[in-house]
Amino acid sequence: MTLLGAVSAPAQRLSIRPVRSISPADTTWQDLAFLREEIGAARVVMLGEPTHGEGNVTEAKIRLIRFLKERMGFTTVAFESGFYELDRAQRNMQAGAPVAEAIGSSVFPVWTNTQEFQALLPLLGPGKLRVAGFDSQTGYGPEDQLEELEALLKPEKGADGIAYDYLDECLSTMAEQNIFPPSHQIVLFDMQLGKARKLLQ
Repeated sequence: MTLLGAVSAPAQRLSIRPVRSISPADTTWQDLAFLREEIGAARVVMLGEPTHGEGNVTEAKIRLIRFLKERMGFTTVAFESGFYELDRAQRNMQAGAPVAEAIGSSVFPVWTNTQEFQALLPLLGPGKLRVAGFDSQTGYGPEDQLEELEALLKPEKGADGIAYDYLDECLSTMAEQNIFPPSHQIVLFDMQLGKARKLLQ
């Protein structure tokens, strides 16, 4: 038997409830029904973990995710992984990319390389749960991001005035050395970003 703790919003007290199973395959939801009252009208639910290496916690969270989706109408699962990568993963899945491939290249491997995590994959993709990220760390270099920015801001929209090469030089140095390149002018860098920001708005 597993015990699940939840903070009751009105009284701000910790309530402990018995949970019959942590298996993601268990879809008999009576033991989780109390969460309807605990969560109420909240649209964001955080599922934590003692450490990143707890396989049984991953299983329990996937069962909770299934409950939130199937019984409470939640639509998105957000990972502690790069928001840029997960945005790309969502777009790739919508375009038909295999879920395992899209998630494997976006969610940190501390989770995706585990056996327990695999039970989450069938819940993701078109017509299922959307994905998002909330970590600023990224595995993509600035050249990848600039390529996408350039593809998005087409010249016919007025983006031909943006100096992408200059931005690339600045961002590459910052990514590699954590400093703004001394040979460049930050005023010009800000000016180029300002042009892109205006078009994006």
